[in-house]
Amino acid sequence: MKKDHTTSTRTNRFEKRNRTKKLMAALGAAAVILVLVYIGLFTFTGGTGPESENTATESANEEENKENDSNQESEDNNNDNSQELEVKENEEEKDSEEEESSNDEEDSSEEDRQVEESSDENVDRVITEDWEPIGTEQDTSGDHTTTYQQGSQDWEEVIKAARVATGLNSEEIIEWRVENAGDGQVHAVISNQSQDPVYRVLIDWVDGEGYRPIQVEELNGNPYN
Repeated sequence: MKKDHTTSTRTNRFEKRNRTKKLMAALGAAAVILVLVYIGLFTFTGGTGPESENTATESANEEENKENDSNQESEDNNNDNSQELEVKENEEEKDSEEEESSNDEEDSSEEDRQVEESSDENVDRVITEDWEPIGTEQDTSGDHTTTYQQGSQDWEEVIKAARVATGLNSEEIIEWRVENAGDGQVHAVISNQSQDPVYRVLIDWVDGEGYRPIQVEELNGNPYN
C-alpha cells in the first residue's frame, strides 16, 4: 500500500514538470512570434508609428517653413532689386538731364564767345562774350564813381568780375592792376601764379547790377611785372 502511494506521487511530480516545461515553451514561442511580428511590421511599414508619424509631420512642417522663408526672401530680394533699379534709373535720368543742360549751356556759351587775333603787338588774342553783371553790395541809388584803391569795395568787385571772365580762382590769382579805361569803364590786369597768360579785362559798370566783364585780352607779356 505504501509503494503504490509513492509511485503515484512520483507520477504527479513528473506530470507537473511536463506541464511547466510545456507552459514555458509556449510562452517562449509566443514571445518569439511577437518579436517576429513586430520586426515584420517595422520592415514592411518603413518604421512608421506614432513617433515616426510625428517626426515625419515635423519634418514636413520644417520643409514647408523653409520653402516659405525661401520664397519670402526671394520676394524681398526681388523688391529690393526692383527698388535699386528704379533708383538707379532715376539717377541716370537725372544725370542725363543735367548733362544735357550743361551741354546746352556750354553750346550757348560757345556760341556767344568770340575769339579774335589782335593787331596789338602785346596782345595775342581778344575774347568777347555776353557776360552777366556780377551784382554789387554798394549803394546804387545815385551816380556811381569807381574807387581804384586796392582793398576797396570797387577793387574787390572789379577783381571778381575779372575772375568770372577769365575762369581764375581766388587762390591762384595775382592782382596786378585796376585802372581807369575811360568812358566809365575799368581795366583789371590779373594772372595765375605762373603769369602764363596775363589777362587784361575790360569791365563796365551797370547801374543797379554791378560790374560786368566786356572783353578779355590775353597779353604776351606783363607790362606791370
